[in-house]
Formats: sequence, structure tokens, C-alpha cells
Amino acid sequence: MKRFVAIIAFFLLVPNVYAHSSNVKGYKEKDSNYISKCNNKYYGYHKHKGKNHWHEVKYKKDKWDIVDSDKTFEKNPCSSSEKKQAVFVNCVDGDTAVLKVDQKELRYRFLGVDTPESVHPTKEVEVYAKEASKNTCDLLTNASSIVVEYDSNSDQTDKYGRELAWIWVDEILLQELMVSEGFARVAYVYGDYKYIDSLCSLQHQAIINNKGIWQYGYEVGYCETHDNNVKESNPNNIYKVKFDNDGEIEEVAVAEGMKVKYKRVESKIGYRFVGWYHNGKKFDFNTPIDSSITLIAKYSIDYIYVLLLLIVLIIGILNNIKGDKSGKSHKKSTKYNRTKRI
Repeated sequence: MKRFVAIIAFFLLVPNVYAHSSNVKGYKEKDSNYISKCNNKYYGYHKHKGKNHWHEVKYKKDKWDIVDSDKTFEKNPCSSSEKKQAVFVNCVDGDTAVLKVDQKELRYRFLGVDTPESVHPTKEVEVYAKEASKNTCDLLTNASSIVVEYDSNSDQTDKYGRELAWIWVDEILLQELMVSEGFARVAYVYGDYKYIDSLCSLQHQAIINNKGIWQYGYEVGYCETHDNNVKESNPNNIYKVKFDNDGEIEEVAVAEGMKVKYKRVESKIGYRFVGWYHNGKKFDFNTPIDSSITLIAKYSIDYIYVLLLLIVLIIGILNNIKGDKSGKSHKKSTKYNRTKRI
């Protein structure tokens, strides 16, 4: 009986130990940015039960391995302080700037927020992007003190190598200033970040007051889907607008009285995009939203494309006929020559 219990316990406990001992972030790269070094030791982190924690690690057999899975650190042992003084270098856009920290110039992506794109390599400048960028640049330029704060529940860098941090200007959280005035929305939240509840509350007020980006139908995103308090206290304040493009559904959340932003659509081969329709009529994007609606993409036949296709087909057919006649003439000529020789 005891042996049976021991076997059962083994199978119950081993998976949990294995799961907790899973590989740390960037474990396959020897020079990974996710691995910290201090006091001749190395530390890596991974997410466990929704939060990041650190382990001492060693590089062996082409990967970083945890030294002792039972020994964990809630904060990075190599980080002397979560907050560090910074010096402004230059602006990039509304949610990114270059700051000098510990004598190094680093590009910082502001944690937990997103502003309209103004310098994206493949996207057009979005509505309200220049205003958001100017606001951020003004706040950083005029600040007498800038402090960066890393969040223990977030990666320290993103996939582009940018630092992820909370930014403090004159002891006020920059992200809160951005969200409260409608220059940014809460987004890219992948953990239990420190100031998210406050940001969601400020975003909700900005939506109600129709500030900044919320005049143009920006997607509410994280707060609308995760903040139960907002949904319960104002259940009818935010509506869904669905864009149905031949079965491809894209959905945005729009506050009551706001206008939804026009969504660009590329025409399909042989068809021309006519516009977005609601209840059989072309939708006017100057209409304030007061209910959840579905907009249908409508197309018409592109007759110019059809005409060009017919011309190409006719030319192809004529060339084939011409080729067939040419082939028959050649055969007759060859037959005549053979007869003459005989």
C-alpha cells in the first residue's frame, strides 16, 4: 500500500517540479539580453503562476540551466534598484524615446501603453499620432527629473531590444499623463503590471470625456475586456463595431457618442471595394455610435479588369489559331516537296 501511495505521489509531484524547472527566458542564447550577471553569478527569469521570478543559472550544453529550482528571487538580484535616474536624449514617437541610463543611451518603449503610429516603416501616419508624439516630447524635454522604473512582472526588453519601463517625469507617471488626456490607450499588457488598474480608470474617464484619440474610434482593448469594474459600473457606455470583410471579422470597441475610425480595405482581383454598409445603406463614418453594429464590406465587379482579361484571352486564342494555320501550311509544303522529288 505504501509503495502504491509513493508511486502516485511521484507522478503527481514530478510534473509540477518539471513545470517549475522549465527553461528561463532566452535560454538558448549564450549572450542573451534576458540573462543578468553580477558578483560572478548569472541570473535568468521565467513566468510562474502569472508572475516573473529569477533563478541563478549556468550555461552548459548550449543552454542556460537553473542551478537550484527551489531557490527563487522575486526581483532581479543584479538590479540595485527598480528605479533609475535617466537623462533625456531624444524623442522617437508618442510611446518611445531614447534615454541615457547608467551612462548608456537606450531606447525605451513605455510599458503598458500605445499611441497612434507616426514612424512605423510599413504603416501610414495614424490619426492623432503627431499630437501624441508632440505631447510626449514636450513632457520629456521640459522635465527637470526623469526616472525609469522596471516592473518585476514584465520582460525588461521587447523583441526589438527596446527597454520596457514605467517613466516618471517630475515624480508623475508619464503613462498616466498620456492616458488621462487621451494621447494613449492601455495596451500590450502581458502580466500583472504595477500601475495598470490606475491606467484603466484614467482611460475610462478619457473615453467618457471624448478626449484625444477617443474622438476617432480607437480600440479600447485590454481595459474593456479585463476591467470588470468598468463594465459593471457603465455597461452601456462602450459598444462593439464589427467589420465583416467576406467573413473576416475585425472588432473594435467604441465609446458611446464617438465616431468609429474608417477601416481601409484593398480591392480584390476582379472586384472593386465600394464601401462599408450597414442595414443595406452605405455607412457614414461621421455618425456617432450609440449601439453595437456590424459593417459589411461591399464589392462591385471591376469591369476594366474583366475587359482587360477578355482582351488577353482573345489575343491568346488568335495566336493559337495563327499557330495552327502556320503548322498546317508547313505540313502541306513538306508533302509537296516530297512528291516532287519522286
